[in-house]
Amino acid sequence: PGHIDPWIENRPDLQLTDSDGTKQPSRLDITRQASFDYYTSLMDEYAQVFTSRSWHMGADEYMLGSDFAKYPQILKYAQDRYGPNATPQDAFVDFVNRVHDYAAGKGVALRIWNDGLTGANTVPVDQDTTVEHWLNVAVKPSALIAQGYSVMNAAYSLYLIRGGFHSDTASLYDQSWDPRSFEGEKLTSPKGVTGAKISLWPDNGRGETENEVAVRLWPALRHIAQATWGDPHPDATYAEFLARGSAVGHAPGWRDLTRVPVTDGTYTFGHSFTASVQRTTDGYATLRSAAGCLAISGGKLTLNVPLQPGVEATWDPCDPNSTLQRWELEPAAGGYRLVNAITRMALTVTDDGRIAQYPVDQRTPTAWHLS
Repeated sequence: PGHIDPWIENRPDLQLTDSDGTKQPSRLDITRQASFDYYTSLMDEYAQVFTSRSWHMGADEYMLGSDFAKYPQILKYAQDRYGPNATPQDAFVDFVNRVHDYAAGKGVALRIWNDGLTGANTVPVDQDTTVEHWLNVAVKPSALIAQGYSVMNAAYSLYLIRGGFHSDTASLYDQSWDPRSFEGEKLTSPKGVTGAKISLWPDNGRGETENEVAVRLWPALRHIAQATWGDPHPDATYAEFLARGSAVGHAPGWRDLTRVPVTDGTYTFGHSFTASVQRTTDGYATLRSAAGCLAISGGKLTLNVPLQPGVEATWDPCDPNSTLQRWELEPAAGGYRLVNAITRMALTVTDDGRIAQYPVDQRTPTAWHLS
């Protein structure tokens, strides 16, 4: 019910309102039946796309930057439902449990982050909910396991944030990190621990390209595979472990994203423009003309990325650090598609002659003949 801005920005009736009458666009009003109905409608919609047998509802940071005291209707809801000794957190857990029951009715298991389980609730979360532990709060993993919950290690030390924080894999390896090593607590037994996971967050969506993410993620993925499936420290040094990973290599079917299919040089793209194609260090290409470098930089930003279909490509001042000026030349019949490295949309010449980005399921990308 937190971090829900994109889904309720046009539904102010579902936004939680504080005691001053201010709408909170990032918080769903968990006291309203309409909010629950809307939330479960999203579950049904996503179920048409994703076939996973689990639903991760987040349930994290609902009161980030605020507190329940500013929303007296939440306490009233909890007390009306669970009696005078209920707490605001009981209303929060009530919402989680209702989502749990809805998911269970579809044959889907529920996952949540741990930080909403502060110990201030009197109503327990349904026991067959898997808790993904990422943050050191009052209720420790050992306590959750003792209460009968399955706990996954999603430690902050395993996080990667696109264009920001990256886990220190070398340090984790030297510590012989394994899935019993939670934030704030090291368990003596793996009982109750389902495993561990890396979380890759796109907070700054233009901070790194897909290829840069893949390079940074390579050692972290190999380390967590080793630490969860075997001896967490099979080699004397981290350098030796990296050599082991290199020897194993890539999975079957791996596609080398860093290969640019044309050599650097100046090309005419159909009848539209002429540009110098130059390979970037992360395996894309920049297109440079007298007017600047081809980019996608307009429109509304989501996670710092212009993700609106129909945004027109522009010739901006060349900036070697701008990931929005990097392009993948994707082979296509008659030439190449131009796919932006960040938005992952392809360029299309519109009926009125503009060059704009669209998802391939909305407009057929232009196949540019290079000469």
